Amino acid sequence: VSTNLTSRKAQRVPTKAVSKEIERIDQLFYTYADGSSSMIDPEGIETLCSHLEVPHTDVRILMLAWKMGCEKQGYFTLDEWRTGMKALRADSISKLKKAFPELVQEVTRSSNFQDFYPYAFRYCLTGSHTCYSYDTVFL
Repeated sequence: VSTNLTSRKAQRVPTKAVSKEIERIDQLFYTYADGSSSMIDPEGIETLCSHLEVPHTDVRILMLAWKMGCEKQGYFTLDEWRTGMKALRADSISKLKKAFPELVQEVTRSSNFQDFYPYAFRYCLTGSHTCYSYDTVFL
């Protein structure tokens, strides 16, 4: 019986630790999220970049979006944020800064780059773009 009780306690400890980590990840998210949309919008991303001490045009921000699985350029949802931050083991700005070199290495591995490149292309096409026909442009 004591072994069974010990194993149950061991199972609960990581659960508490994980829930605290998620809590810190969520807190960090809401530092940058727009209150009305509950998303990190372009303004929030600029603030995040400022705190990370990187320009918002830095390719590592695109890599971060890839790691999160973001669908819309310039916006991070809470679920996307959680996915990326848990994968990077980052629940603070300092940990996220420290995760960048590993993220760059991950993306530049051949197998991952083959996933990243088309993602980056599609990601950069999302948003409000107007397409014109060739004839319209040159009339």
